[in-house]
Amino acid sequence: MLSQFVIAQSSMDNGAILDAPRTYKKMSGNSITLRPAEVDKIDKQANRIYAKIMQANQRARKKAARELAYKYKLGERVIIRGDSGRDVRSVANALLKKLYIKEDDIVHTSGGGVLYDGVLYDAMLRFQKDKGLPETGVIDKRVVKELRKRK
Repeated sequence: MLSQFVIAQSSMDNGAILDAPRTYKKMSGNSITLRPAEVDKIDKQANRIYAKIMQANQRARKKAARELAYKYKLGERVIIRGDSGRDVRSVANALLKKLYIKEDDIVHTSGGGVLYDGVLYDAMLRFQKDKGLPETGVIDKRVVKELRKRK
């Protein structure tokens, strides 16, 4: 691929034809001569391969994040703004029972999780203030303990 080459020298002089071959030096130290059309063809192939790799990588990262988010139960991790999953759904249900939010305020994600953002985050700040906890919006073990209390 062209990305493995470093331009060593050009065989073109001022005013030379644009289709003149150029010499490239490989990372291994060997040289290769290519015409601009060949370089363009290699660039296009490299870009297509790179796009496929990036697309596959992005799909794999999204899948892993989605699987991780829904495996947690309430109390197994620290929840911060922007997280989603089954444990966030449990937080939303607890805040719903304690009348800090309404059913319409819950933002559901695909796969049955809930997004910890917006109104849910604001409700958590109010809950923490009412219970005398630090108003950080972070859901840790102390907040979970308070959520699980009946009153």
